[in-house]
Amino acid sequence: MAKAKKTKLTAREELFCRHYIKTLSLKDAAILAGFSKRTPFNAGSRLASKPYIQARIEQLRKEIQDEIVVDATSVLREYKKLAFSNIQDIMLEGMQFEDIKALRADVGSAIESVAVERRTTIVGEAEVVTENVKIKMHNKISALDALGRHLGLFEKDNKQGATVINVNLT
Repeated sequence: MAKAKKTKLTAREELFCRHYIKTLSLKDAAILAGFSKRTPFNAGSRLASKPYIQARIEQLRKEIQDEIVVDATSVLREYKKLAFSNIQDIMLEGMQFEDIKALRADVGSAIESVAVERRTTIVGEAEVVTENVKIKMHNKISALDALGRHLGLFEKDNKQGATVINVNLT
C-alpha cells in the first residue's frame, strides 16, 4: 500500500521552514526549530529532503518575494537617481542647504549621509552657536558605471568605437 502524502506540517517542521528561509542554513534552522543539537545538520538535511518541506519552503519564498517586489526596473531607477544627482538640488543661496525633509524623494535618496557639528563659543556675555553641516552624496561614478555596464557601453564586442579600415594593396 502506498504511503499517503503528508499535507500538514508539525509545529517544529513549520519552525524549521521559517528559520531556514531566514538563515539559509539547514544546521541553524534545525537547531532553532528544536531538533537534535548533537546532529543538527543531519536533522536539517533529512527535513529538507522531504517534498512537503520543500513545498513549504518554496511557498514561504514566494510570499517573501510578493512582499518585497524588487525588479530590474526598480534597481535601474535607483542607479539613475544616484548617477544623475546634483548637489545644486539641495543647495540654497549662501552655501546653505535645503531642509532635508523638504527634499524630493529622488533628491534625498542621492544623499549618503549628513553630519552636523555644533560649536558653542562665548562672545562677551553671549553664547554663539555655529553649525558645520557636511553632506556626502552617493558615488556617482559607481552608479554611472553600473548603468553603463547594464546598457552594454563597455563591452569589448560592442560596435562603439569599432572603426574598420579596409586597405586595398593592389
